[in-house]
Amino acid sequence: MAPKSNFRLSRYKLRDLRQDTGEPIDSFLKYVRLLGSECKCADCNEQIIDAIIFGVNNDSVKTKLMKTR
Repeated sequence: MAPKSNFRLSRYKLRDLRQDTGEPIDSFLKYVRLLGSECKCADCNEQIIDAIIFGVNNDSVKTKLMKTR
């Protein structure tokens, strides 16, 4: 049985998440997706995209994501 998740804590962590210096992008994205799945929000995909835009260290990735519709 999976442990009970706290969706409010997951939302907080998702909004506060920043990629660590030297952290591989794959590791960062995996954690973002995990938190996003625990958030139980209606617009989960938008929350994940926002977390990536605000949290990723690479400015070119941020720019590309902001141009994507």
